Amino acid sequence: MKPAAKIFLSLCLALVWLAPLPAHSQAAGQQLKAPVIAILDMRVVKRDSISGKAVQNFLNGKRRAHKELIGAEEKVLRSAWEELSRQRSILSPQAFQVRERAFREKETAAKRKIVALEQALQRDLRATLIEVDKIVGEKMRPIIDQVIANRGIDILIANQDLIYFKPAYNITGEILKGIDKALPRLNVEALANKALKKKKP
Repeated sequence: MKPAAKIFLSLCLALVWLAPLPAHSQAAGQQLKAPVIAILDMRVVKRDSISGKAVQNFLNGKRRAHKELIGAEEKVLRSAWEELSRQRSILSPQAFQVRERAFREKETAAKRKIVALEQALQRDLRATLIEVDKIVGEKMRPIIDQVIANRGIDILIANQDLIYFKPAYNITGEILKGIDKALPRLNVEALANKALKKKKP
């Protein structure tokens, strides 16, 4: 290709890149509106809703009962050790060693039992929360959809790490009122029993 032809081709390509966008492309860009954004804080919903408080009361009750059970196991061990310690002065070294060995075996078994109880508690609580999430989720989904439709929301953001946003963007209160109306009572104990039955073969 001759030098003059190369220059002409370069000029044509430059004109193509620099040419203004077609009118319809510019119009399409102008038609885009700013999205309507909303914020939902699920931590507040779980903490302040009727169903959320029912769950917390259930969890606290289970943990309190578990703590009392563990405390009873520890008390038995502590009493047994104190009694053995009192007998040290009246028992022969050999007799004391035999009884101490028996106590240590009992202590090891009790520790295993405590660990097993803790693991069972955590499994049961997780299974219960799965059942709770199913019920609450079924009730909450249409409430969120309705608020989105009413407000014309384009983007819904979960408030996890947001530092600041205007209160007008926050729909947490609306969702909280809606879920309390849709779920004024939550029988967590029944859900826990349902989860327990699923575990049985």
